[in-house]
Amino acid sequence: MKAVKRTENLNSRPVRPICVGKSAVLTKNGTLYRTFPVIALHQCTSDYIHFETQDAHYHLSFSPYPFATAAMQAPLPLAA
Repeated sequence: MKAVKRTENLNSRPVRPICVGKSAVLTKNGTLYRTFPVIALHQCTSDYIHFETQDAHYHLSFSPYPFATAAMQAPLPLAA
């Protein structure tokens, strides 16, 4: 059975460019965080990045209230 990866929704910024094969280094409130090596970069815009490591999906938003509107929307049905 395939393990389910956790999802991290963060209002954070990368310290360096996020590259497949390298650990992501993030800063939040003055603290540095380092992830497992990135295995996929799913989406990248000027205010949002979605990438995947071996144990988690990371959703980084650079706007002040990134997930407030997403929390008010109905969830999408899960694929089988």
